[in-house]
Amino acid sequence: MNANMRVAQLVVATLLLVGCPTAGLSGLIWDNGSGIGSLLPAFRGGQVGADDFNLGVLTYRIIHIRWWGGYPLGDPYLDSFQVIIRTPDDEGMPGLPFFLLLEGPNPVIRREVPGGTAEMPLFQYDMVVRDTVRLSGGRYFLEVNNAPDPDAGLWFWLTSDDDGVCWAYDTEVAPGEWIESEDYVGDLRFQLYGHAE
Repeated sequence: MNANMRVAQLVVATLLLVGCPTAGLSGLIWDNGSGIGSLLPAFRGGQVGADDFNLGVLTYRIIHIRWWGGYPLGDPYLDSFQVIIRTPDDEGMPGLPFFLLLEGPNPVIRREVPGGTAEMPLFQYDMVVRDTVRLSGGRYFLEVNNAPDPDAGLWFWLTSDDDGVCWAYDTEVAPGEWIESEDYVGDLRFQLYGHAE
């Protein structure tokens, strides 16, 4: 990722939570951090990203997915999200899609939240998962990407820090060839909600 794609950090004093499964039968089951780091590209036709999570030994029904992001290079337009849950491959990288969730059948609600600026607003996105998504215990990857209106700016996913690890690939140069890159640094900010089964 070149310097122009690396967006200036949004400096906000927030409490950083460590991502971990949350005990209980319903509600928050994974939090990948609540800090505000940088905005990293995650759009179809460009670069996409994913980050991992581990649900331990229980089986969960996922009913709600939340993430944060924005349009640092342009105004927000009509979003078109897809969310993919992937299993790891033999090398521990994002592997084959396990679930594909499309906006439309699974509605996404967007609202502006504190932490951005007038020129670069920050948004929270909430997907209501109407598809049946059950995940047994173990490690997975969450990929969120967006293909907004062609006239819109490019969509970027917010990180919760600037020193964690996530994965990315360039959809034009090396589609599907995931890498762990020093240029793509930070834990991608998202939360999973559901209940144990």
